[in-house]
Amino acid sequence: MSKLFAIIYSRVDGAHMFTSGDSMLTGLCVGSNNALAAYHDVALQIENLLLFNHGITESYGPCASLESILARYKGRPQTEFWKRISKTLIRRDDPLTSEPEATK
Repeated sequence: MSKLFAIIYSRVDGAHMFTSGDSMLTGLCVGSNNALAAYHDVALQIENLLLFNHGITESYGPCASLESILARYKGRPQTEFWKRISKTLIRRDDPLTSEPEATK
């Protein structure tokens, strides 16, 4: 299991989009006109895809700040990375699951 996922950041019609070509993250597509909202949702969606598609319960976080991602963006898709930050889920704030929030 990879501990580092390549996530593609791009802008589409003003929206901030995060996707991945990684087979473990098939279906990952996070987008919003609010860059911060999209950025924060990426980790939650990675965790959901790993949990529901592969039974993996790990937490992930970005390797770069949103500010640095936006500063490097030059009008074409760029690769960013999200890394494993815990071997267990450290938050569970998604309404799609009924699991209680894990303690840190």
